[in-house]
Amino acid sequence: MSNGHSFSMILPRIFSASAAALLASTPALAQHYGEPSKLKDFVSRDEVLVNAVAIDRSGFRSSQLAELPWSDTYWPDVQGSIASPYNVSNASHIPLFWGLNNGFFSSRDASIWSQPVSSLDAATVDDMSPAEKYDLLLGDSGFTLSRQVIAMVRELYKDNQTATWSGVCHGWSPASLNLARPLKAFTVNSAAGIPITFYPADVRALSSFLWGKSYAQDYVKIEGWQCKKGVPSTDNNGRLKDPECFDVNPGFFHLLLVNQIGLNRQGMIMDRASSSKIMNQPVYGYSFSYYNPNTRMEASSFESALVRKEDFGNDPFPGWRSPRTRAVVGVETKVFFRNEKNPTHDRVNRPEDDEKETLVIQYDLELDENLDIVGGEWRDYDKGRYGNDGGFPNFGGIVNESSNRPRPDFVWLTPPGLKAWSVGDFDLAGSEWDGTTPAPQAWRDAAAKAARNINRQGKHQPQPLARVVDLLIDMSRK
Repeated sequence: MSNGHSFSMILPRIFSASAAALLASTPALAQHYGEPSKLKDFVSRDEVLVNAVAIDRSGFRSSQLAELPWSDTYWPDVQGSIASPYNVSNASHIPLFWGLNNGFFSSRDASIWSQPVSSLDAATVDDMSPAEKYDLLLGDSGFTLSRQVIAMVRELYKDNQTATWSGVCHGWSPASLNLARPLKAFTVNSAAGIPITFYPADVRALSSFLWGKSYAQDYVKIEGWQCKKGVPSTDNNGRLKDPECFDVNPGFFHLLLVNQIGLNRQGMIMDRASSSKIMNQPVYGYSFSYYNPNTRMEASSFESALVRKEDFGNDPFPGWRSPRTRAVVGVETKVFFRNEKNPTHDRVNRPEDDEKETLVIQYDLELDENLDIVGGEWRDYDKGRYGNDGGFPNFGGIVNESSNRPRPDFVWLTPPGLKAWSVGDFDLAGSEWDGTTPAPQAWRDAAAKAARNINRQGKHQPQPLARVVDLLIDMSRK
């Protein structure tokens, strides 16, 4: 559709010399996001795409990773995290209420963790939690990791730091993007000769927990803020007043999708809940189309969606535009991500078993005289906010966010080569173990050290050994 202007008149004024050298235009970042080096540093590459025309003509209107992340639960704290025996009938759907679960684990301490390992029957072992199976594999009859995980939850609850949505989604998301998919169940013998079957869900749990509790979290790159207000205040045009609730700038988000997923062929993570709730999801792909911000109608091309700043008569955010803005283009983006999935004793895990969702978001991109992206404004779905009775149009997308602000709260990623580690891993230099024999004493000592880890704030932060997690993933893929 046309935007009501002849682009034979507009294009020469706006495109200038950049039309002849699309990829050589001066890099620019979203307004208020620093110098051009910021995007380069964020996505760890020297050459980045920031020119809207270059992005459109280089085939990056859509992109998807070849290796897809895997689904996992966020292992809720109030359910006991990875110490929860998810396949036990009276525990697989434990209510999200620690008052009940605390008693359950006190009983399990007395009935399972304090009994001789030799008294455990095959059915009990098969239904054990991921943490309990890990302890048995390491020959830890005292169930150190399991006990420390519950001690961590009790401490969090005492400090009023638990919520129904808190867990290790911040561990699952990077783990699913950085670690190979656990494929199938396998059985190994514990040090006491007890057969232990690790299902793909058990290996995913330990992988997610490792990344959630590893100090590798200190090295991730993050942009945006967590909006901690349930109903943040807005101005007359619906723009959020609190900068922390404005979320990541849409211009930067757009550039991040193109450069991280499109160019780098690597995933990223977004908090999909633009509220106090945090829902980290691994993003593996995107696809975007254009709309004319003046008419709010779908556009068939970039050119027909482009509006000069002086012609944007319906601009609801004129006072917020970057001073470098010379034109505005509307974008609807579909963000493809993996969603949570309850753990089961399925013996095989495949990509088609994952839960996938699509978040549809709309925003304006602010473009400078070279059509480099220098900022943006979110366009929400609130009914009637922009005068159209049905709310802002959705061009065949799928809106999966119940909030009236479907947008990422913040986004983050792990730099190339970053690996999760636990404190005990550094004690295993030169020590090897293939998991088919009883764990060497050095591994048992390192596992106990990692399980009893205390963070810089003096709080429980138990960790599984990264080398054991890698071993379990390898065994699941043989």
